[in-house]
Amino acid sequence: LPTDPGSTSGGTSSGGGAVGVGLNSWTADGIKTSFAIAHGLGYAPTHVTITSKNILSDGDKYLTYDATNITINFSVAPTNGTIQFSWGAFK
Repeated sequence: LPTDPGSTSGGTSSGGGAVGVGLNSWTADGIKTSFAIAHGLGYAPTHVTITSKNILSDGDKYLTYDATNITINFSVAPTNGTIQFSWGAFK
């Protein structure tokens, strides 16, 4: 899957909640269907949540994740413009 680091702000927290959180945005081109977030945890999270932050981020999508990235996969490429998601990764 193609990846794009986008712009990221994020961090980690301790305790039983999210261990990685952030906000990512990318410029959609109407062609690309996958967008990767480097979560920085060093291991695959057991659960990930994302929240669309604008209308272009809505649409049919699914997540994949591993020890390096959370990847947002759209069934249809978002139209031209900025897409943005907040995310949380959990142990």
